[in-house]
Order: sequence, then structure tokens, then C-alpha cells
Amino acid sequence: MTLNDKAPSFEIEKVMKKCENLKLIGRLANYPPTSINQYNYLQFFLEPLCDEPKAVVQLENFDALTMNYIGFDSQQAERFLPDGYDFEEENEHKRMAKMEDYLQDRYVVFSPIYTFNSKRNRWYKNCVIEKIVVPSRGVDTSFVSIPVVEMRESEFERKLKSREYFALDEFDGELVDEIEMILCGNYIYKVNLDASEDVFTCMASNKQYYRCNDDALVEKIDVTSFVNDRNVMVVSHGTCFVEVNLYSQFMLETQVVPLEVDRKKTVSESKSVPTRIAVNESSEMQFLRCLQQACRQEGLQYCFDDLVNFHTSLKSNPLTVLAGMSGTGKSKLALQYAKMLSLKEEDNTLLFMPISPSYQEPSDVLGYYNALNETYVPSETGFVQLLQHAMEHDDQMHMVIFDEMNLAQIEYWFSPFISILENDASERVLKLYDDRNRCLNGDAYPSRITIGDNILFVGTVNIDDTTKSFSDRLLDRTFVIDLQKMSFTKFFESQRMVVDGSMDCVVSYETYHSWRVSLQQSYTNVFVNHEDELAFLDALDGLLQKAMPQHGISYRVLRNIGNYLLNLPRKNERELLVSRKAAFDLLVKQAILTKVRGTSMQLEQLVGVLDDEGNLKHSQLIDLFTMYAEVSSFDQCIVSLKKKAEELRINGYTN
Repeated sequence: MTLNDKAPSFEIEKVMKKCENLKLIGRLANYPPTSINQYNYLQFFLEPLCDEPKAVVQLENFDALTMNYIGFDSQQAERFLPDGYDFEEENEHKRMAKMEDYLQDRYVVFSPIYTFNSKRNRWYKNCVIEKIVVPSRGVDTSFVSIPVVEMRESEFERKLKSREYFALDEFDGELVDEIEMILCGNYIYKVNLDASEDVFTCMASNKQYYRCNDDALVEKIDVTSFVNDRNVMVVSHGTCFVEVNLYSQFMLETQVVPLEVDRKKTVSESKSVPTRIAVNESSEMQFLRCLQQACRQEGLQYCFDDLVNFHTSLKSNPLTVLAGMSGTGKSKLALQYAKMLSLKEEDNTLLFMPISPSYQEPSDVLGYYNALNETYVPSETGFVQLLQHAMEHDDQMHMVIFDEMNLAQIEYWFSPFISILENDASERVLKLYDDRNRCLNGDAYPSRITIGDNILFVGTVNIDDTTKSFSDRLLDRTFVIDLQKMSFTKFFESQRMVVDGSMDCVVSYETYHSWRVSLQQSYTNVFVNHEDELAFLDALDGLLQKAMPQHGISYRVLRNIGNYLLNLPRKNERELLVSRKAAFDLLVKQAILTKVRGTSMQLEQLVGVLDDEGNLKHSQLIDLFTMYAEVSSFDQCIVSLKKKAEELRINGYTN
């Protein structure tokens, strides 16, 4: 595959396109680390730390000055740019310094992009960042990339023994050398050193499918005891990057585990990336990455911050409400999250329940006791059956999705749950009927059902003239997440990052439960050494009650805020995924400012008015935010206030 002075053939272009399906790992190049091009885009240069595809190595006419991979700031997802990165920063040296400081001493997993410039008769190497890893020591090593097979260990071993083909989505026999190791779950499956021929071979017609020719030549190693601060493994979906020294240890390891089905594994054993062994990135972080990619594959347009917010709310609060304009995929987001937990309607672990405007009381969604024939008559919604299943299978997650839940007055049909869900999980008891009544089908429908912490309640709402408003009683007990509509430009860019193939990352109840910190300690602990946040909430409560008597901040809201802060996901053991200041801003917006409702006469001094440039003036809340700038920048709150000020100006009221 040698090129001289002519444009590449169709066959070569096709192979180079296939190379872009692979993942590479690298670090910021020493020279030049960054530069600004003629279009005012910042370029950063990544030095690969692993072998490149065979086709790339064989290709001759790459630009001699760009042997490293070039990334452009404008082409990277926001989460892979430094906090507060400003594309419009006029001082080029500041932009370059900020990017260099951010990427310095970090490993970068990226997708390569190979582009041929016909005018210059040269190939160029570009990249899009897929993952950034902060190592516990300097980035001074090289890696070997090995495939990750995305299935249960028992199923994979069955395929090895039966010589069935299995998919390696990010590996292609045309582009990579012989495969000597495969990672599945917490085990490396390696080829015995005595093997005289290829053990893992690819299909002739589709070189992303492999099979094992002789399982007797495959050895199984538990890798959890190998991974530490000195031995680095970086897992990114279908590829695992193993430090060279660790790779050698695996090859020479003689303490192997027999290939056999582990009967102790649960049915919810992870089907994909081995999250427990990914160095410097938590299993929860990997779950969120999988959720983001799965949403992209479904065409959903929500940004990563919204997904983190949704996930954190579900962990910390029994009821989460998704709000936003119609047609943006709120219900699909909830269903995708359920899929990540392996919840299915046919298993009675998931219930998708459209709310009818005719629902007026709890019996419409639950059912009722018929005194005439002494039986309990369940509603056709299936709600009671799922609650029973959750009570009887308390080691499985369950989810109920109330679709368009405010088409009917929520406080009517959902009234029993509004009080129940604020109790501890052991005290959430739903009474279906008086247990003194004789019930002929009482074995099937007991008088009381315990609502455990293995049930997630999600509601979707549209805010328009066909729906009912929320009461403060409900708002005190939930988070209303106003999902932000991504611009069409950003949506288009995000779809370009979609990776084909399965992105399953199913977690068990035990794993999900371990992420819920609020179940293990009091929410008040989170405010220790953060008394300034409590002082802010006291001041905010005073302003709200002055403008809207009896509409301040309740202790239920404080508890919800504390539980959310306790449950903030972490990138790794040392670093929060979302800063506390940013999270506090979001919480004030979705737990407190949702209650700021009323007329312009009532709220104008509290909210303020918009000037000709769109800035809020004469706002008591803005003054309060400025006074407590050390607590948060309150950027999200200010956006919400501007929206309310505009509603007050146009309609004379805000809801």
C-alpha cells in the first residue's frame, strides 16, 4: 500500500476509512504541543503511545511535519475541553497555555481521522478525543491495545469452546496484527506461549468477527490483582490499552484460571466494559459514558451535563420529573436509562404508563376494593403488579415512567405517593385497602405494599395550556429537570461522534445501590465546612417568603439538596464529575426557583427587569447571587430568572 505521486485509489481510501474505527491512546506532544492556525482554531498535537494501524504504517506520504495527530478545539466535545475554555479569547497565548495545562500529564484516548489533501498530495492525521485519563504518575510509558469483548464471561467462554464467532467492534483483522489477548469482564483470555499458530482468527468475509480455533490453548487470568498505580490499564468501550510492562506480565503469568462457567455470577452480570478495573475512572463514570453513547445512537440530543443531572437526581430522590419542549425525547431518555439497568416490561421491572386527563384519584392508576364481591380489582395500568414485583424482588431495580404526568392534576391521582416517598425506604408502605376487610384474592393483592429503594419513579411533563401546574407540595418532593435543547449545529456535531455497534453497559442492583451515598449517611454531613451555602439558603428563604408568603424553602428541599450533593458522581477517586459550585447552582434552579411563580406586581422586585441588552436590573435575587459569589456563579439560575423576567414582561405573570 505505497503511494507516490498520485491520488489514492478507492481501495486505499476504503481501508483508511476503516482505520478510523480503531481507537488510539497518546499524550500531548513535546513539540509543538499547540498552535493557532489561519482560521483562528487552536491545534493540539498528540503523540501516539501505541501501535498504529498496519495500513497507516505502510502508507508513505504522510506530511513529514504532522506525524503526530492534530486535534482542533472546535471539533472536540465540550467535556473534553478545559473548564471555562473560551473559543473567542483574543490572546492566543492564553488559549494555548490553557489547553496545554489541561492535556499535560494526561493520557488521551482518541479516534483517528485520516484525510488526503489532493493539492499537496499528502495525508494528514487528525483526531477526535474519546476519553481523557488522569494517571497517578507521569505519562512516560507505551501501551499495547487489546480488544474488549462485550458479553458475559460465561457466554464468551461458551463461544470459545464451541468455536463460534464473536464480534470485536473496534478491531479488524485487516488493520491489526495477530490478537494474543482479549479482555472480558475481569479476565484476560490469552494465548498460551506454546501455541505454534494463530489461536484467534477472523472471518474471511467480515474481519471484525473472530473465533477461537483451540480453547485448550487459551488461558484465563484474573486481572484485578495486577492493576495498581504502577500497572496501568485504560478501558474505552471496545478497546483496552495495557501498559507494555503489564502486557508482558500477562504473557508470562502461569497462575491461570480454568475455562469454566462461573455459576456464582448473577443474571445481571455486566455485559460490557469491565468497569471495576478501569484505572482512574469509576464504574459510575463509565456507566454515564455508555449512557451518553447509547443516547446518541438513539438520536437523542441531550448534552452530557443533562445526563449527569438526570442520573444524580434518580440516585438521590425517589421521583424525578423531566420537563422540556414537546418532541425532544424526554420519554426516550427515561426508557434508555431503564435499558441501561436491564429493565424490561416483559420482566415486570419496567412500566411505561401514559397519563390520561381523566385520572382524578388514586384508584384510576392503582385499582380499588370491591366490597360487593370482596375482591381487589387492579387498574389496567399494571401499576400495582409492578409494585408487587418490586416488593417481592428487592434485589432487582424497577422503574415506573409516568408519561405526560401533568395531563391530569398530579396531586389527585398521585396523592398517596407524595407523602409516602419522603419517608425512608423501610417506611414507605402503600395501603391498597383496609386489611380488616375480607379479600378473596388477598394472596394475589395484599392490603399493603412496601415501596423499596429499588424503584425509580420518573415523570415527563410538557408546560403548555393543555397541562396542569405543580403545587408547592409536589415541588418540595421532587427535582424538576428542565432539559436544555441542544442547538442544531451541536446536535449535528454530536451525531458525527456516534460509534456504531452495541454500547450495552448493564449494571446490577448491587452496583447501582453502591453508588447511592445518601442511603449510607445523613444528608447533613454534606454541609460540614460549607456553612456559607446554608447562609445563602437562609437569605434566599427570607427573600422568597417576603415576596411570596408561605412559599419559602422547606426542610424537605434542604434534604433533597443535601442528598443530591452527596450523590454527585466522580470521575475518579479524587475528582468530582461536576464541581460542587456548578451543582449548587443547578439545585437552586431546579429545586427552588421552580417555586417562583406569580404576577409582575408580586415578583418584579425579586426577579428584576430586563434592559435593552438582555441584562437583569433591579433584581433582589441577582444582588443576593453577587453577595454569595463564593458559593457559586449561579449562571443557570440567572438564565432561569431572565426567562421569568421575560414572561413577567409579556404576560404579567410567570409560572
